Amino acid sequence: EQLATINKLSEWLVGKYKPQSGILLSGSVGTGKTTLMQAFLKYYCFVYNKIINEFHAKTLPSEYKKRDEGIAYFYKRPIFIDDLGKESAITADYGQKYDTWGDLFSIRYEKKALTFATANYKIETGFKDIYGDVIADRMKEHFNVFEMMGESLRK
Repeated sequence: EQLATINKLSEWLVGKYKPQSGILLSGSVGTGKTTLMQAFLKYYCFVYNKIINEFHAKTLPSEYKKRDEGIAYFYKRPIFIDDLGKESAITADYGQKYDTWGDLFSIRYEKKALTFATANYKIETGFKDIYGDVIADRMKEHFNVFEMMGESLRK
């Protein structure tokens, strides 16, 4: 069932999809989204000599605080966010409050920063409820959205 998604990832590499846009793998829990994205990004980084840092959505707030530049560290560099939609809604850093994903994504969207993510939500339903109409609509443009089909592979 995942072969179709693997083919789409391969086609993205050769420019069939919006190459300036990243990839959002969405689908049910346990379908292999994270494993497939990690393998794909290892190959992508090897072929194109790139570095793409991986972050779990829940660790984004603490990652902002670790960096001297704060959230600005994440504005332009390519990143992979696993489990998008699971992060806390608000991040406080030295009195500054951020919409954890909304503020970061808005800047990344404007800068056309390459973003990869996995999620259990669809843009039209889950993400619209979590982030609102504006962010969800921009996510449609910013990402090539590939849905992983099937049931959980976990035993």
